[in-house]
Amino acid sequence: MRWMLTVFVHGTAVLLCGCAWTIVPPPLPDDAASETVYVTDYGRHARLGLPADDHTVWEWGFGDWDYYALEDRGAWSSLRAISFFGRSTLARRPLPSADDPEAFRAAAGGVRTVAIEIGREDAANLLAELEAQWHRGLERGEAHRGHDNLSFVLAEERYHLFRNSNAKIATWLRALGCEVSGTPVLSNFRLHKREE
Repeated sequence: MRWMLTVFVHGTAVLLCGCAWTIVPPPLPDDAASETVYVTDYGRHARLGLPADDHTVWEWGFGDWDYYALEDRGAWSSLRAISFFGRSTLARRPLPSADDPEAFRAAAGGVRTVAIEIGREDAANLLAELEAQWHRGLERGEAHRGHDNLSFVLAEERYHLFRNSNAKIATWLRALGCEVSGTPVLSNFRLHKREE
């Protein structure tokens, strides 16, 4: 039953999204203060790494509370997660080496990681907004997953197939000034250089 559900979900997603979604970094003047942010593909979902002042990268994710945070991977939980009835979670974990993309890639441990240069103020603003959402979520519920050091809080939005982890990454990237095109249902993103 579980493999049939997985095939159904992925088949539906592929039909709906077609080809990969693309990320184009924002235009930055030569003298602009910038930061490196990271998008890591973990197979089906992506997470965004934002640097903090102490050279830690806070990696942020979004998902269904029961499926992602509580690891309830049963057939009913999987169906509910992609419907409009799922509760959502904001996830985060600290990773080292904000100044070294290769060290970050190794620490993240995903399938692949891309580094994107964005404006420092945009990065700081998004980090502050996510921190504020995190603290509001603590009042609703929290969980921790030891095997990958991810912590979770109940988020404010509903989770569903079209507001999933990859769609949320696309929203955050747009807030950082990136252009995102395509339908980010799966984590098959591509980083394109900005044309001069």
